[in-house]
Amino acid sequence: MDEQEETEESPEPLPPDEVDAGDDGAELDAELAVNLGVDLGVGAEKPAEGPEAAEAAKPEPAKSALDSVASLSSRQSIGGIEGKQPEGGPGSAEDGGGRYDNMPEEMRAVAAGRETLNEAHVHRGAVGQGDHSQNNYYEHQYNEYISIGGRQVTVQKATFGADFVAREIETYVPVDRVGDMLAELRGRHLVVLGGAPGSGRTTTGLYLLAGAGCDPARIGTLEVDDENIFAVLYDEVTLKPGQGFLIERAGRPMRANSVEALRQRAADSGAFLVIVDGPQEPGPFTVQRPDGAEVLDRHLEVRLRRHRAGCRAGCDEASQLRYRRRVADDPAVRARLLLTRSVSDVVRLLVAPLTRPDVVHSGKPLDDVDPAWDDALRSLAKELLQAPPSDPAKPQLVPHQQAFRISYAVFHGLPLSYVFQAAELLSQKIMPLYEVRESAPAHLIFDASLDTLIDQRMVAPQPAEVAADGAPRTAQLSDVRLLGSLLEVAWHDYDTLRRPIMLWLQVLGGSPIAQVRVRAGQIVGLLAAFDFAEVYATVIRVWAGWQVQYRFSAAAAMDQAYRAKGLAERVHGQVDVWAGSSDPQLQDAAARTYGLDIGTADVRHAIRMIARLGGRPGLATSNAVSVAMGWLFLNGGGDLVMREISEWISSENQHLRQHAVRVLVILARYAGSAGLEGWPALPEIAAGNHEYRDALVALWRRALTGPMTSRRAWTPMLQWLLLADRDPELAAFVEAMALDVFRGALAQRALFNLTIWRKRNPKAGLIEALFHRLKTTTEAPTP
Repeated sequence: MDEQEETEESPEPLPPDEVDAGDDGAELDAELAVNLGVDLGVGAEKPAEGPEAAEAAKPEPAKSALDSVASLSSRQSIGGIEGKQPEGGPGSAEDGGGRYDNMPEEMRAVAAGRETLNEAHVHRGAVGQGDHSQNNYYEHQYNEYISIGGRQVTVQKATFGADFVAREIETYVPVDRVGDMLAELRGRHLVVLGGAPGSGRTTTGLYLLAGAGCDPARIGTLEVDDENIFAVLYDEVTLKPGQGFLIERAGRPMRANSVEALRQRAADSGAFLVIVDGPQEPGPFTVQRPDGAEVLDRHLEVRLRRHRAGCRAGCDEASQLRYRRRVADDPAVRARLLLTRSVSDVVRLLVAPLTRPDVVHSGKPLDDVDPAWDDALRSLAKELLQAPPSDPAKPQLVPHQQAFRISYAVFHGLPLSYVFQAAELLSQKIMPLYEVRESAPAHLIFDASLDTLIDQRMVAPQPAEVAADGAPRTAQLSDVRLLGSLLEVAWHDYDTLRRPIMLWLQVLGGSPIAQVRVRAGQIVGLLAAFDFAEVYATVIRVWAGWQVQYRFSAAAAMDQAYRAKGLAERVHGQVDVWAGSSDPQLQDAAARTYGLDIGTADVRHAIRMIARLGGRPGLATSNAVSVAMGWLFLNGGGDLVMREISEWISSENQHLRQHAVRVLVILARYAGSAGLEGWPALPEIAAGNHEYRDALVALWRRALTGPMTSRRAWTPMLQWLLLADRDPELAAFVEAMALDVFRGALAQRALFNLTIWRKRNPKAGLIEALFHRLKTTTEAPTP
């Protein structure tokens, strides 16, 4: 990775109309964002303007835009911790105090946001929301906090309640082989159900648990916030006769011996367990979604029977049977069924409107039940964004409602405190810049109730976990597609909203809260599907040249835009242009973007570009390279990443050597695959590969002695030694590796730490063995 070769393979820039394109308003809006950043305290810096800009004086630490809004309302700041200002030299991209030993919260927020917004792109079609799109409400729930290997783990046990179970079973449509599933559960006390989200796995699990003889009042779920879920459940959870639990695997390791031990525990206790798995793992039982028409008819039968019990319009069994047949034969209903992707889609999109009393009794054509059935969300979005009629009693609320509804949709799934404060920013600070108001509104948004500001058609019930102590209420859209429809209507039908919304998002992109700035970036990525050139020039390119929090927002925006139809090649080309730039801020933004979907789509290209970036002095103090490589490793590129950092650790380029060590310190904390449950990810991939194993030794030696990483690197080393006691093969690998790592100058330091660890972990066999091995050749220091 010779630094002299940095520019030889720079990608060809996109045509002038596709790179940094935009209208004359982009510069004005960027200047407004800077002024707002100063006024609201987001710590925003102007984009670099020439070589001398890199040497400009650093601004003073400042609060976020949301912090300032909070202070205006005399409420507690949601910003909490302020980030440190960058302290690197001229011409470099610093992290502003970011840690090198952990995956930044932004990466987790991006992954969570992808799932939340996966249907927010504007398109006509159904929503795939999975089994849990219906909010599960628990009758009883409690958490137990335990300590395992020095870390706190939460074990959650909850029951649905007998009434909930009865309702679910009453409308259940049996899936293929449900009899075999029930026989397996009755005989072995545990069954694994594979299948895609939305196939009905959860309700099938409830049906099986009830059929196996579990007490309906004692059927519920077990959850552990740890990768080794099955081992933890076996060690920590007591099962009792008549209990039945669903266990969501959620992609976590599922080693056969751990599951078998848990199964035996259930059998001995008289309890029953259903493991809900995904579609990717082969197994004896895969739940296939039942026929949508059968699901619809079953729910209609149950709901109409309940309706008949209290109906005064003369409903009888024969008339309701005729109605069900009419529904089954209706072309509009059949067409709508084809668009549904899950069982819950059928219930939400068809059962609910078709069982309204006025529809059941009217006899009118079913395609007239909702004239805007196929475009209902867009129609609702247009209505929501129209200026609401003024309430003479509360005229001060009128300017806030539109802003609040936009904010509520944008922050779907996030705490309502973000919604209120971001809406206040939009209505009080941003919108007045683009409109003429006779006077400022007399009251702030906090004076209004949620019911006053929101349209209830937007709102879904709060998720079950909100009932837990300390869980904040969150924004919950009735349909996540409404977000895409609101953005589309705001962009195309309300031209005056474009710039206020983009400026608002531009400011939010610098929030100290990872969830807020990542969501701002993802929304900008959704807007890019409408006009990539304008959105890129006005927001994304500005972010990419600012401080690190904005640069990650730029990466999140490009990551979201990359998945938009027809934009993948264009976005990929633009990121390659950033990588070939001489601007360290753009290089940093490129590295962060390569660690997301663009990189996982072509890992070899991403690693090649990240390696070129990592060898440059401008990114020496940035964690962008190590975070991107770590994320690629964890998302399918493990072998390629390990091979690359094995070369980096022996590279003549000091920057690549340092980045390799940072990758190690990040990845040392992560678990491996399901094939070797309990193994950390790095030993799993290095076992049996001498080259990787030697590289791992070299990486650890540098990590444990490096001034930037040594203090924190000893913690994951301790975790490896403790985990190794659970698996003889892992113990053999870690012991041999540790002896090589601790040789020479590191022996004294290793003995110092081993002396402390053996006192705190007297049952840790490998720590004791290593201590005595080293003590025979080294005099132990006294801690």
